[in-house]
Amino acid sequence: MSVCTALYFTRVYVCRLSRILLVEDEADLMRLYSDVLSRAGHEVDGFTDPLLAYSHFQNNSGLYAAVISDVMMQGMSGIQLAKKLKEIRSDVQVFLMSAFEISEDHKSDLKQIELKEFLQKPFHMQQLVAMIEKHIGQQAITNSPHMVSGVI
Repeated sequence: MSVCTALYFTRVYVCRLSRILLVEDEADLMRLYSDVLSRAGHEVDGFTDPLLAYSHFQNNSGLYAAVISDVMMQGMSGIQLAKKLKEIRSDVQVFLMSAFEISEDHKSDLKQIELKEFLQKPFHMQQLVAMIEKHIGQQAITNSPHMVSGVI
């Protein structure tokens, strides 16, 4: 059962069904990314500590359509985190971002985690939203005045 919120925007009622686990060790960036994705209609749970994010995911894996993680973090890299999350739930979509390029050494890891997309920092916030919408998408029901907030 998914919670669906209908938003009225230019006579299109949008129903977003995505919840995202966001892991970014820089608090300011985590809040920025979370705010941007939330304003785009996604539900976001943000963490600055990859170990806490992993612990949370262990108990709540069924909630998430996607995970967006920084690559370079203290305690656990984004690639290590993605591997662990995929062991728990293999169908969760993984997106990584970093100010650094991913080395050739990690190419097999990226294939293993089925990386959907990589964002090179710095990036425009529109790129972040577009990346998620491209892979997660949205359901739109046009000209439906009967669509309201509810449970589907």
